[in-house]
Amino acid sequence: MWKRVAAVIVVVIAFAGIAIARLDGANTLNAYEWMDYGTVITTDGQVIRYDGDGKAIDWLNDHVSGSPVIAEAIVILPRSYGGAYACGGARISRSTGLPTVMGWDRHEAQQRPTTDFQQRERDIYDLYTSTNIANKRRVIDTYQIEYIVSGPLELIYPTTDGYNHCTSSGSAAGIAALSAMVGTDLEIVFSEDGTTVYHVQPSTE
Repeated sequence: MWKRVAAVIVVVIAFAGIAIARLDGANTLNAYEWMDYGTVITTDGQVIRYDGDGKAIDWLNDHVSGSPVIAEAIVILPRSYGGAYACGGARISRSTGLPTVMGWDRHEAQQRPTTDFQQRERDIYDLYTSTNIANKRRVIDTYQIEYIVSGPLELIYPTTDGYNHCTSSGSAAGIAALSAMVGTDLEIVFSEDGTTVYHVQPSTE
């Protein structure tokens, strides 16, 4: 009997030690606190910060009601790189519950037909990289997007080859084109620490 009691005590202590080790240095139950200091290094050595994203998530949770569609970068990597987990793909939609144009690709593929996934990927790619305003408007209208997020992850938006989707491809011109739409198609409702949230203005046509 005492051997069993001793075994139970050992197991309890072991699990307690694991729990303490996991919490060491965190001292919080806030699962988003890591965004204040966490970083990811891209495959070409750039550092992505998430503090602005964390504040944008807070703003959306506090100010947006209903289920408006949001746009954010899609991250698709080979399994060897960790997939969408590697750079925080769909980090805004999964933290707010708001629907997005395209979530984690493999999760989506497990739940529904994949017939339009590539088209959605191309459209979101165009939204963030194209300098053609009419093309951006088409994407916004197609998916009835109401909020567009532009943070560090969108700024280094990748190529469309299905790989290296955490590598800089120089989409600054595409982001600048979004900024150029402010006052006509878009308004800035949040901007802090490198992350901006645009609200799509109702069409006057």
